Amino acid sequence: MQRVVGQHGFTPLMAPDLVREEIVRGCGFQPRGEASQIYTVADMSLCLAGTAEIPLGGYYANQILDEHQLPLKMAAMSHCFRREVGAAGTETRGLYRVHQFTKVEMFVISRPEESDPAP
Repeated sequence: MQRVVGQHGFTPLMAPDLVREEIVRGCGFQPRGEASQIYTVADMSLCLAGTAEIPLGGYYANQILDEHQLPLKMAAMSHCFRREVGAAGTETRGLYRVHQFTKVEMFVISRPEESDPAP
């Protein structure tokens, strides 16, 4: 991964499996609620990351970046955890159905006028 993403100007990073709820929410995911696909840790404000996009999105949280630093290109290989929503038996007798997989996520922070337009 490092060689491939590095050739395209991305900095390879290690993404944590646990992310603070405020970062999950800030990236547009709903960490709690019936339709959430994100696992939360009981009695803590932590969630299992559903994608490396979440910790990469939080990497520069609460920082003001100088536009001369942009674009920032980051990539991470991470474990990803997602709940199976609506599956029979998921709410009874303590049954948990987890989708866990590993993937590489590339993430760019850029000025709006330098990003690709939405389709």
